[in-house]
Amino acid sequence: MKRAFDRIARGRPLRAIIYTHNHPDHVFGAAVFAEGGAPEVIAHRRTLEELDRLLSVIRPAIYRRSMRQFGSLLPQAEVPNAGIGPRLAYSDRQRAASLRPTRVFDGERLALELAGLKLELRLAPGETDDQIFVWLPERRVLLCGDNFYRSFPNLYTIRGTSYRDPLKWVASLDAMRALRPRVLVPSHTRPVVGEREVFETLTRYRDAIQYVHDQTVRGMNLGLDADELAERVRLPAPLARLPYLAERYGTVAWSVRGIVSGYLGWFDGNASGLFPQPPRERARRLARLAGGAGVLLRESRRALEEGDPQWAVELADA
Repeated sequence: MKRAFDRIARGRPLRAIIYTHNHPDHVFGAAVFAEGGAPEVIAHRRTLEELDRLLSVIRPAIYRRSMRQFGSLLPQAEVPNAGIGPRLAYSDRQRAASLRPTRVFDGERLALELAGLKLELRLAPGETDDQIFVWLPERRVLLCGDNFYRSFPNLYTIRGTSYRDPLKWVASLDAMRALRPRVLVPSHTRPVVGEREVFETLTRYRDAIQYVHDQTVRGMNLGLDADELAERVRLPAPLARLPYLAERYGTVAWSVRGIVSGYLGWFDGNASGLFPQPPRERARRLARLAGGAGVLLRESRRALEEGDPQWAVELADA
């Protein structure tokens, strides 16, 4: 990527790097782009705080879970495409090449001029609470960070993150739509070109998030729990068939569970879940009912052979 940028720059110096949010794939390559220079590194104060939390507080947990989410330790041919790139290219022999921000801003927006180019940085919570988008008003180009990519949005990520408020994400998409960009440049997947195409794409994307949120809340208030709602809530067909809302990086079911947890916390309302048996004890009793651990193992293998991997892994857990 650095070489591709260099071909465009034709020897001109790098003036600034802007962090749209705290995720490693958006900050940990900065020193490669700077390459010995001293560009200004601009970020929102929330990004600085989130980076410190990620690296200092929960790094071991997030590392393990991320490797599982992205299948990074699988043989390359078996890694599923998450829709934001063919795979997470990670090696523990690599080192992070991040740079600390040299300019941190607070508040909702920052207007500035860099190398003769007018920019506006706008706080736009969505994929993360520290997310910003970059607006080039004279060119009507919008760089949206991770608030749009060609997959159903990751309203909850299985590697584990704090609650991503869907209504804040919708509001940020509405703010982006209101600018009527001519070009939308996501950090993952190809740009969207044309004012009408950009407006319709952002509208459908926000509608999908709003729909899943509203139907989940409706179901919660009717007394349904996360499991029941994850089974029932589906995108309407006109949205579900859009390629950029395919369930890859994010899924509707995971999002539903995240929304329920965000509003109500871990307890599902069923009294049997308040003081459950420890997992090992529960498994021991289930095995005894089934006729022994050997029976569970046999049934797990049979389920796998019959094409039912979900039941196979549930039995294997026990």
